[in-house]
Amino acid sequence: MPSLGDNPLMLLVFALGAGMLTLGLLQLYKDLRRQETKKISERLGGYGASGKPAHLVRDVDAAQKSVVGRLLNSYDVGRAFRRFLTQADVPWPAHQVLSGIFLLICLVIIACLVLRIQRIAFLPPLIIAALAAFVGSIPIMVLAVKRALRLNQFTNQLPEVFDLIGQALRAGHSLITGIQLIGEQMKDPIGKEFQRVYQEQNFGVRLEDALNHLYERVGLLDVRMFCTAVLIQRQTGGDLAEVLDKSGAVIRARIKLAGQVKALTAEGRMSGAVLTVLPIFVFFMCYRINPRYMQELIWGDAQFLLKWGAMFHIFGILWIRKIIKIKY
Repeated sequence: MPSLGDNPLMLLVFALGAGMLTLGLLQLYKDLRRQETKKISERLGGYGASGKPAHLVRDVDAAQKSVVGRLLNSYDVGRAFRRFLTQADVPWPAHQVLSGIFLLICLVIIACLVLRIQRIAFLPPLIIAALAAFVGSIPIMVLAVKRALRLNQFTNQLPEVFDLIGQALRAGHSLITGIQLIGEQMKDPIGKEFQRVYQEQNFGVRLEDALNHLYERVGLLDVRMFCTAVLIQRQTGGDLAEVLDKSGAVIRARIKLAGQVKALTAEGRMSGAVLTVLPIFVFFMCYRINPRYMQELIWGDAQFLLKWGAMFHIFGILWIRKIIKIKY
């Protein structure tokens, strides 16, 4: 049975993978300990007379102390990823999520190398890289689905929010009181977000800034319309209740149109999903049935066919998504 010393390249890759896995586990352990220390500190002190936290603080200390967190804060891609996690309502910081994905990829690579060294399964480096990339993308896909469902639920709740705020304004209440009612009476996710707006305003943040923070967290055009209407009304005056009623009617009409579009494009979306998965499934099935034949395709003179096929497959996926994605 071959050992690691028989192949210096495999030994180097295995050592690098083990080292990165160790560093990732240490970073994850430090983050978990830091969260436990923070929870203990919140339980022991920092509370006012009402039993609630004395001030509203954004959780950025852990990100600033982490190397990955500092890198994320330095680039637009990192800030966009952090916003993506916020929209998916993920309780962990962005650097912890990336560390977990990195650990998952390292585990897959090490497992494949061990299987190859022990001659249990001979997987070429290209297959190992593709498998690691696929496994590493699974958490991102799960979070993307969670984000889409949450934003869709948020949009469906908006018309009712506009109605409640309009009724509160007509009853003589202030806009702040209406936002407080939304935070207390509405279910998540919209209740949680409006409760945060009320808390920010209650702790001294201007209402304009609190609404801008709401739009930054959610990123929906309908929320942008609501924030703009409130800001214009506070600067120039006008009947905000009527504006909210009309905005709610527009959103209801768009939700109805979205349902009709999904019903009409269901067959096309299903065909796109089948065409996306089918080539990958056939490739792995052929490799499972006849590995030597597929190895000739991967390592032989026909390797360029596989590369061009992968490129055209990615192009086809993007083209299908463009066809079935309808803006309304």
